[in-house]
Formats: sequence, structure tokens, C-alpha cells
Amino acid sequence: MDLSAVQPIEITKPQFLTPEYATRWDSIDKRKILSERFLDVERFKAQCQLIPIFEKIKLMRSVINLKEYPPMAIKEFYANLMPTIKDTNSAQCGRVWLRNKYYNFTIGTINSYLGIDADDLEDPDIGVNVLTKVITGGTVSYWPTETNMLPAKSLTTKFAILHKIAMTNWMPNEHMGELSLLMATLIYKIGKGILVDLGHIIFKQVVSFRDPTAKESKVKLPFPCTIYGILRAQTFRPNTGKMMEKPKARLIDARLNQSLHVLDIHPEHGSSSTQPLSIKGSRTSQMTSQFLDKSIQDLNTIIQILEELAIAQAAMIETAEGYTPTTTAVAENIGTCQEAVSSKSE
Repeated sequence: MDLSAVQPIEITKPQFLTPEYATRWDSIDKRKILSERFLDVERFKAQCQLIPIFEKIKLMRSVINLKEYPPMAIKEFYANLMPTIKDTNSAQCGRVWLRNKYYNFTIGTINSYLGIDADDLEDPDIGVNVLTKVITGGTVSYWPTETNMLPAKSLTTKFAILHKIAMTNWMPNEHMGELSLLMATLIYKIGKGILVDLGHIIFKQVVSFRDPTAKESKVKLPFPCTIYGILRAQTFRPNTGKMMEKPKARLIDARLNQSLHVLDIHPEHGSSSTQPLSIKGSRTSQMTSQFLDKSIQDLNTIIQILEELAIAQAAMIETAEGYTPTTTAVAENIGTCQEAVSSKSE
């Protein structure tokens, strides 16, 4: 065999800003990468009605068009995170060094890449017990203060799906069986169509690896696709021929419409063939099926409005000492419910 034509394998060594950052490499290199997962939009539409919400609050780029990423470059990115990245008094604030060049990595940079306008952000005051009742469909009335973690099995179908997506794409963690209050608040806002500051959430989690030794070795490196997309937009390119990793698809288990989850979502009309997460009706005709599906959606909408008004009213009464609603106040609340149901049904 003639070995003269065989090209030698080029070995790229990791590069560091200073020897101090090189000492982090062992801790960083041993960690696995927790990649975002992409949604097959048509398949997802056939399972639930969440795509319009993602479009409204600018989350589409965080769940679709996720490109492959270079694992070595992502690990070098994390190893070279400078302490000054959060220091607003430093000229290196919001800057990351990677392979002899500085790149911008700020909350604004991340939001801009994702298409989120921070000027439109709002921060509504959400009562923790109101939040708990909504995301569990009323099956849990109070946030579990003893553990400060909510069992994932108590979520409705809608919020269980949002939790699955959030664990890789928005607030990465691998606590599949339970939610922190931060996670619960995030999926509540998204489920209600409230714009979230995803740039701030991502930035906070990424820069927490400035001292990797402070984290358990099993904690994985998050957001590789988003990080690479932001770097690539600033002309970064990995070395030719280097290994690239492709993100996997986020699959939604059809069993979510069974067992303990409260069913509160349905497929979008006109979607393709995937088995929907909805109640299985008769097959007498396509028109009958669509009519029943629409009727169920309208009823669920009305029920949700009434439940939320009742929850809000209960919360107000709990916080008001010695308050007794008058006949006029009760009548006004009934009128509000009727108006909300009427406008939503139309």
C-alpha cells in the first residue's frame, strides 16, 4: 500500500487567551454539551396549537433553523469566558475571546440574533399560587413551599410540552421530574403569550460557567447552536474539516394526552398527518371531526377564562383583610365574566 498519498490528520489544539484560562480546560473538556432541539413545525402543528404563540412572542428562531455546531469551538468559548464579561465598567464587558479574535456576546446581542425586541418586554406581577393553579389546570392550588419544586406530572398537557422544550432550548436542565419556580414562571409566561427576555436568561446561564470548578462535573454546557449562530453572524468559522454536531429533533410523546396530565391543547386545523394530542373522536366524517374539535376548543377557552377570573378573584380576597364583597361587586364580576366569554367565543 502506497502511504505517500495519505494526508496526515491535522490536530487542532484548543487556544486560550492566557495560561490562566488554559487551567479551566480539563473541567470544561470533560463536560458533555446539552444541545438545543429543533421542532418539525408541520408535525408540531399537528400535535398542538403552540406555534402561533411562539410566533407572537418571537421564540421561533430558538426552536427552528438550529444549525450544526463545532463542539471543540463551543468548549473553547466556555473556557475563555472572562470575569469582565458582566462588568459594565470594563472595556471587555460583553466580549468573548475565541481563536485570536474578540466577539460580542451580550444580552442585546442574543436578543437581536433571536429577533426579540427588548423594548416590548413586560414584567407582570404574577402571584405564585395563581401561577401554580394555571399551569396545573387547578389540580394543585398552592406552590409547594417545603420542597420549592413542582412535580412535572402535575402540569397540563400544554405546559408539559413547554417544559420539555424549555429543558433544552430556553432554561436547560435535566431535572425532568420537577420544576423550579423560575422554570414554572417561564413556561407560564410563554403559555400565556407574554414576551420573555430570553437574551437575559441565556446570558445568565452561559456566564455562570466563568468558574467551571464551582459547578458539578455532570452539569452540561448549554446553548451550543445559539452560541455558534451568534459567533457565525460575526464571521467566525471553525477550521475546515472539523467535526460538527447536528441537533436532534424535539419529539412530543403522544402519551401526554393520557395518564395524569390535564388535556388543554389541540392540533391546529389543516395540519398534516401526525397523531394529534387530543381526544380521539369518531371517524364518521372529516367535517364532523373538525366541528367537534372546534367545539371542544371553544369550551376549553371559556372554561379557562372562567377559571382564571375565579383564581384572580380568590387571590384578591385572600390578600384583603376583612374584605366582604358587596352585591354590586359580585354583579360587576359576573358582568366581567360574561363579557370575556362573549368576546372570546366570537
